[in-house]
Amino acid sequence: LVEALDLERLPALVYLRQDRAIMGIAQGWDPEEWEQLGALVGKVTSWSHPKLPAAGDPGPFEGSPAKG
Repeated sequence: LVEALDLERLPALVYLRQDRAIMGIAQGWDPEEWEQLGALVGKVTSWSHPKLPAAGDPGPFEGSPAKG
């Protein structure tokens, strides 16, 4: 799946619809980017989403290479 989505950095958050359309990808840990993607998922699905960053979360970081 990492290769199919062409992910370069982990952790990653991917919003993938049932029809396999990629609606958004956040790579590495950037709380603001993850918050925006979570809000999009919440809006489309009528779900609540966590507010990021939460207390105690690490600061943003690039992440690790996804492909070995």
